[in-house]
Amino acid sequence: MGLVLYVGSWNILFLKDLIIGPIVLLIIFLWAYGFRNKNYKKFTYAKYFIPALTVRIVGAILTALMYQYYYHSGDTMAYWYCVKGAWEHQFLYPNALINILFKPYSSYSEETYYLTGYIIEYNAFFRDPSTLIVIRIALFLSYLCYNSYIGVSFLFSVFAFLGCWRLFLVFRELNPKYEKEVAISTLFVPSVFFWGTGVMKDSICIGALGFLTHAVYMLFIKRKFSLSAIFMIIFSTYTLASIKTYIILSFLPPLSLWVILKYWSLIKNIKLKIIAGPIFLFFGIIMSFFMLIKLNSGTQKYTIDSLMSKSKSTQEWLTLVSEAQDGSGYDLGVSEIGSTGDFITVFGKAVNVTLFRPYFWEVRKPILVPAAFESLFCLLLSVYIIFKVGISKIIKSIIKNPDLLFCLLFSILFAFSVGFSTYNFGTLVRYKIPCLPFYFLFILILYKENVKPKNVKPKNVK
Repeated sequence: MGLVLYVGSWNILFLKDLIIGPIVLLIIFLWAYGFRNKNYKKFTYAKYFIPALTVRIVGAILTALMYQYYYHSGDTMAYWYCVKGAWEHQFLYPNALINILFKPYSSYSEETYYLTGYIIEYNAFFRDPSTLIVIRIALFLSYLCYNSYIGVSFLFSVFAFLGCWRLFLVFRELNPKYEKEVAISTLFVPSVFFWGTGVMKDSICIGALGFLTHAVYMLFIKRKFSLSAIFMIIFSTYTLASIKTYIILSFLPPLSLWVILKYWSLIKNIKLKIIAGPIFLFFGIIMSFFMLIKLNSGTQKYTIDSLMSKSKSTQEWLTLVSEAQDGSGYDLGVSEIGSTGDFITVFGKAVNVTLFRPYFWEVRKPILVPAAFESLFCLLLSVYIIFKVGISKIIKSIIKNPDLLFCLLFSILFAFSVGFSTYNFGTLVRYKIPCLPFYFLFILILYKENVKPKNVKPKNVK
């Protein structure tokens, strides 16, 4: 009965969070200072480690307050009530705890079915494998934080931060001259360190994406064999595929092409490079299409036909809801794709809505105002760089630099997938965060490579 009352009160923050939260925070920062000093103290980029972690922790606090006092609901609350239910009944139903942690929903014992069914509103979260993973991780971490939401939220946020830090290390090593720009792109994008926190799928996915990129870079591009890199590739790929399949489907083709083109760029002999170029490109395209074909055959949920059907029904439903409740839905204006022209139109609109919307006149809720500012900044920065650099230089840079191509391809593929299927700005601002570091990496490195600073004397001029 107590659990039902908790659900009705819509609280995730309690008095114990004021006690346990600071303790967890103290431990995290003591570890962080020690970890930084041990691994990065001699490098200039060590200065970003603590500030980047700090903004992530601030984001975790703000999102917790937002869900409790502004939304009064949300996925993070659903996850936490599932965790609370298991925690509070662990001695009454000890077998249920083992079932939740280690077994699929279809194999639960009778008492576990009873317990998960007792959490009436969120029984579906136990049935869905992608949400069950989040519950399991949060439940395991709750034993380290005495079932404190804010404590577990901090730990989720640390994982997300470490993944973004690994992404920073990769592109900082590839672009040492643009250290500040790489740090801004990977560590300090507001919506990423705000929405990529807390007990959510997004925290796990943004972290796993960074760990996967770093592990692939170390193993295949730097060719430094290690069991930890292999483990991280398997772990991150499995995590992303299990929680948000569309992320890994959008990411693997550009990642594979990136690795292949990096090998091609290492060839010094010009003639051999010219001969090998088409071969490398051919195999890269084949691998990419082989992975993309999973969209139409790997799982029924992510086939093109099912995505179209789901998109159409979602669009119609959210349009009605938005009109009735003055909500934050959006409409791409296309109910079906009947030709190549239709696809190009939808593709462009979906990418635009992900990267550059909501516009200010589309904002209906205060919580979307920061997203509108960020989208406007992204749009203005993109337009400025296009005019400053020029289309021909942009194309040449993309062809010449596999890193830019990788970042752009993933950004565009991912932006299309979420923009095409979400149809709600409130959800979109959270769903789109995996592609933002890569898009900002693309535009800022592109700019720095092509625009020379004024009034800078050559080194040989005294």
